Amino acid sequence: MPKNEKGTKKVASKDTKKVTPKAANKTATKSTKKVTKKTVGKTASQKTTKVSRATAKKGTKKDTPKVTKPSAKVVTKVASKNGTKKVATKATPKKTKKAVKEEPKKVVKKTTKKVTKKETKPVDKSNTKRVANIALVLVLLLSIITYVIEVLRPSENEVHYDSGEQEQKEVVDKDTEEIEITISPDVNLKAEREKHKNNDIIARLEIPDLFNVLVVRGPNNSYYLNRSISKKKDKKGTEFMDYRVNSKSKQINIYGHNSSTYDIPFRKLEKFLDKDFFENNKYIILQTDSGRRMYKIFSIKEYSSDYEYMKVDLTGEEFVKHLDIMKKDSIYSRDIEYNEKSSLLVLQTCKQGHDGTYYIISAIEMDWQ
Repeated sequence: MPKNEKGTKKVASKDTKKVTPKAANKTATKSTKKVTKKTVGKTASQKTTKVSRATAKKGTKKDTPKVTKPSAKVVTKVASKNGTKKVATKATPKKTKKAVKEEPKKVVKKTTKKVTKKETKPVDKSNTKRVANIALVLVLLLSIITYVIEVLRPSENEVHYDSGEQEQKEVVDKDTEEIEITISPDVNLKAEREKHKNNDIIARLEIPDLFNVLVVRGPNNSYYLNRSISKKKDKKGTEFMDYRVNSKSKQINIYGHNSSTYDIPFRKLEKFLDKDFFENNKYIILQTDSGRRMYKIFSIKEYSSDYEYMKVDLTGEEFVKHLDIMKKDSIYSRDIEYNEKSSLLVLQTCKQGHDGTYYIISAIEMDWQ
């Protein structure tokens, strides 16, 4: 049995030594070491380190403040599923936010540029200047045309007759001087009032071969300064009788404008400043509802103060003195007899370019045959 024991010993020892200490320990330790080192170590430590590094790197790069913070709803959902920040940053990528922010800006810039260019193209300085010049020329032409029409337009109160209606009459004055003058026919004053729709028409005033106009009397001495005989606004005005008198008064004053622009009746009174004209034109006819009244001119005078002729209610000796004052210092005058019973006609117009200065033509009523 010693062989067998040795043998067993050898076998047992050999087997145990080979199996238990070496094989078991080696396999166990080696396998565990290999498994733990390789599988567990590699899988757990290396993977976690890789994942953590990768996630840390990716997370730090993508979770930097460059990207705006996502909404609260997206963060909670992603955190509950993945537990990492990587996916949360994917929910709000840089490109989409930049594209959303930048694209409208580019579009707005382009559209605004295009719109401004299209709007500014029609507005050309040369075209605006042309339009302005054309408008200015049209306005000037229109103003010139209206001015010419206004200048050439006759006064509404001028009396016009058909050819052949004028008549010849002989006038005999107190000096037994026979003079043949041309006198216009009487007008129907009532019909003229209806025609012009104006009951202020009171008379017709005529200086033969000079003018023949209708005369009005207003509520004051300013109403007809800027009104036509139809009571319309008119800078030419209308010849009017002093509101303080009437067609039967002892003294009658009649006023009218003078003008260097408009051809108005009383402008022609300046012709009496010529001595020859004054000598050859002596008579004034005033037609009223009561008939004709003939006056003979005895003075033309310039007044700038002490307007003696404005005293319209004088009688007796005061009236004679009144006539003497009016004749004194006249530009031209002629000798005519007058007395307390005489009647006076005064025509007034302004002196051009001299405010407050007037030309006064005075005439004494004479016998009419």
